[in-house]
Amino acid sequence: MAAYPTSDESRDYRLRISISKADWVQLAARLAEAVDYSNFKNVVYDQPDQLNKSRADLAIWRVMHEVQVAEGPPKSPKAKRARRRRK
Repeated sequence: MAAYPTSDESRDYRLRISISKADWVQLAARLAEAVDYSNFKNVVYDQPDQLNKSRADLAIWRVMHEVQVAEGPPKSPKAKRARRRRK
């Protein structure tokens, strides 16, 4: 499995990687196995190369928290099944 990022300043994200689905599944499994922390937010700021992203990270987390609050509590699977039966 060899995949290297490409850079393109005209795209919505500067760096991209193209990879087959089979390779992605394999890579995702390896990355998940390598996680050795229980809380990403607590660990990310221990990485010197991530400090320049802290304002952006906090803005994203704040916006996503606002979305979560606006959506309200999650619906139980039982309630979802009942709604589907009524349709």
